[in-house]
This record gives sequence, structure tokens and C-alpha cells, in this order.
Amino acid sequence: MVKTLFSGGYPNEVRTAICAVDAARGRLRELVALPSGGDCGYPGLVWHDDRLRVSYYSSHEGRSCVYLAEVTLSPAPLSAA
Repeated sequence: MVKTLFSGGYPNEVRTAICAVDAARGRLRELVALPSGGDCGYPGLVWHDDRLRVSYYSSHEGRSCVYLAEVTLSPAPLSAA
């Protein structure tokens, strides 16, 4: 799951992140924070060649831009408690 997270209600802590969902425990765990902030979100996801490609937009560099991140995830972080 990719989610725009809000921590403590402060704008400088808003970020787009890759998260793991544990539906059985009702928990959301942040795995990777993407370079982002301010007005950000609207992710698009593609899994290819064991990598997750994420497109998203963010205004953390002073203007709104579209970014592409390539993330390698192993099964271990997804199953860890």
C-alpha cells in the first residue's frame, strides 16, 4: 500500500510512504518514506522484475512535480511483527 501519512498534524511531516497492512492485527506499518512533503499523493504502482515502481506527485521542492521512485522490497519486512 502507498499512503500519504500525516504525523502529529504538522505540514512538514506529511509524506508519501510505502506501507504494509496487517489486516489481522489492524495495523499499518511504514516501510519506506518517499521524498515528498506538502501537497503529495496520488500514487500509481507497477511491480516488475522484483521491484516496485511508484509514480506520485509532491510539492516538497517548492512546486508540484511528478516523481518516479524505484523500490526494492524483500518479503521479510512484510512479514515482520
